[in-house]
Amino acid sequence: MKILPVILLLSVLLFSCTETEQPLLEEEILEIDLEEEIDEEEIFEEEEIEIIPVIWQNGDGSLQNPFQIETAGNLFYLSQQVNDTLKETPNDYYYKYFRVVNDINLASKPFQSIGGLKNNYEFKGHLDGNNKIISNLYINTPNARYTGLFGKTNANTTFKNIILSNVSIIGGDKDTGGIVGNSHSPLIDNCKVEGTITGGRYVGGIIGYANTGETRIISNCMFEGNIVGTENVGGIAGYTRAGYMNYCTSKGSIAGDYRIGGLSGDAFHFEMNNSSSVAVVQGNLVTGGLVGEIITGNIKDSFFEGSVEGTKMSGGISGKTSSSSSIVNSYNVGTIEGTEYIGGLVGSMNDTSIQKSFNSGDIIGSSIVGGIAAFVATSTDQSHVKHCYNSGKLSGGVRVAGIAGLVDRGRVSYCYNLGELPDIQDSSKVDQIATYSFISDELDENNTYYLGNANGTKQKTSEYMKSIDFLNGLNNLDSFWKMDGTPNQNNGYPIHVWR
Repeated sequence: MKILPVILLLSVLLFSCTETEQPLLEEEILEIDLEEEIDEEEIFEEEEIEIIPVIWQNGDGSLQNPFQIETAGNLFYLSQQVNDTLKETPNDYYYKYFRVVNDINLASKPFQSIGGLKNNYEFKGHLDGNNKIISNLYINTPNARYTGLFGKTNANTTFKNIILSNVSIIGGDKDTGGIVGNSHSPLIDNCKVEGTITGGRYVGGIIGYANTGETRIISNCMFEGNIVGTENVGGIAGYTRAGYMNYCTSKGSIAGDYRIGGLSGDAFHFEMNNSSSVAVVQGNLVTGGLVGEIITGNIKDSFFEGSVEGTKMSGGISGKTSSSSSIVNSYNVGTIEGTEYIGGLVGSMNDTSIQKSFNSGDIIGSSIVGGIAAFVATSTDQSHVKHCYNSGKLSGGVRVAGIAGLVDRGRVSYCYNLGELPDIQDSSKVDQIATYSFISDELDENNTYYLGNANGTKQKTSEYMKSIDFLNGLNNLDSFWKMDGTPNQNNGYPIHVWR
């Protein structure tokens, strides 16, 4: 029996078990860390989301049993079908109903707008987003004509309860929107978009170009984020032709060159009710807190609380209004800044009435600056500023006034000014109420007042302007004004009954 080799083997094993482990060298640790980072990158690449277009599995497309959009692949499939260039007439899903049933992550994968790849490619169905969140929509088609989740739709399509989160949309020269680029839809209701949208003309947070009949309704819609375009750019719609916009809001920034608005860049034969914006609105020509330009439109019970930065024709409600338009029960509390035709509510108004409205935001301009309207003109005796007040501070050098910067064949009545004016002692340049092109217009001014140190025909003391006698004079047998109560909304001066 060979005892010595066995003893030696046991000694070696015992020594190896009791020997203290040596610390790793710094180079060895770095090598291990790099290997771990490489492994993590490999894992991330393996987990990267791939979206394959796939047809929906549930529903028959009827109102009672709509097609169910369950995955990102279903949306990619819908886009593929409506834009199928291999077919002479792609599937437009005429009168088919769709319903989103899950939150969907589009993973910022390049997406082709549903419809609009060619001019005759339209989506003609209905989509209920079911308040599910569709996130990370990414569209980058700078050469496209129609851009949005949906590019182009017809006069039967309706959208409701759609929520888009973290969108990044880059459209082409025309018709770019969050929900739809070019829409003839009769109803777009309860839709919300958050993110960044960039395009050329007709760019909107919800709709780029809304073109339809008198009964179209855009309601309960909201945009939050940044919008950049060139012309006709708005927080909800770039351009609205006919119909109604009700209970819509925007926040963030909206920027462009011509006809830029917090809610709509341009509006024709249009009504807005109970809507608002707290956005930063930036433009060059015709910039408004709510609407850039209004032609034959009405705004009621709406307000602006952001800021407007424009060069010419800028206002807290609209940059320019004309053709039997009206603004009622509305107000601005934001700062309005520009060069000329800068107004608390409207920059330039022609054949327009502003009634029972007010401004309390500061107004910064150079020439033709007004607390309510900068320029008031008419060819049909329709331009009238009535039952309004201003409490915002005004700055400028020529034609600066508490209510209307320059009146040319228009009227101002039953208004008062509390706002501070530039210290220029020239009534042709600065006036507490308005400056006029014609003496006859000035003679039409009646029941207008401003805050001063003594009681005169127009000048009134603070004490008197807070009295019941002053209130009765403003109302003149009407009941548009009331005493400022609790909570104090206007430092004790009369406020409108609707507040």
